[in-house]
Amino acid sequence: MSLLSYLERAAIAGIAVLCLAGAACAAGSPSADHDPWEGFNRAVFRFNDTIDTHALEPAARAWHAALPDPAERAVGRFFDNLRAPLDVANNLLQGKVEGALAALGRFFINSTLGGAGFLDPATHAGLVSQREDFGQTLARWGVGSGPYLVLPFLGPSTVRDAAGMVPDAFGHPWTYFVDSWVVAAAGGIYTLNTRASLLDQVARTKRTALDYYAAVRNAYLQHRQAEIADRPEEARQEEEDLYYIDFDDEE
Repeated sequence: MSLLSYLERAAIAGIAVLCLAGAACAAGSPSADHDPWEGFNRAVFRFNDTIDTHALEPAARAWHAALPDPAERAVGRFFDNLRAPLDVANNLLQGKVEGALAALGRFFINSTLGGAGFLDPATHAGLVSQREDFGQTLARWGVGSGPYLVLPFLGPSTVRDAAGMVPDAFGHPWTYFVDSWVVAAAGGIYTLNTRASLLDQVARTKRTALDYYAAVRNAYLQHRQAEIADRPEEARQEEEDLYYIDFDDEE
């Protein structure tokens, strides 16, 4: 779940550098079990869930009450449009020239005809979203995922995906053109808006999951596999499953 795009660069880099250090240890000991650090991960997961329950969720409910659903979706599209330069760069780094051109076309169309991205005329014009990040680029280059890793505040990841946050964070062009407080404020708005859009799904999953941690972990890993393999429909389904696992379907 992403969740990563507009936080302060220094904060992301600090966490990701620790992950890079861990990558060297992980690379030499691959395991069929993708969660060898489960004890640590569960502790961080509980910490994140506590922050979410007592701070983020109440704030997101207030945000949701203040904004109608169409406005929430428009804000989400605006932030998706802001990350378009990263999509272009990562498509090129993966050798996906067609994807890079589509991402560039979406950015220009939505930034102009779409009112800075609040609307999405590019999709109606047949330009499908080509979202890529540096974690996916590393996977394309043959870098193994490493162990599953839950990051404080940022949530589920892997060693590879966490390391990929560094170039994505420092490579985001907007952070060089605006003050740091604007970046931080944008990160807060993005986080609130995203959490508000998931209120029902998260609440439902917490009620139904026998093991909320394991459900989120498994859905995240499957979601990333689908993204890396360019299976967008499956990736979208797995992203939904990060927040809502329908256990009735498994009976």
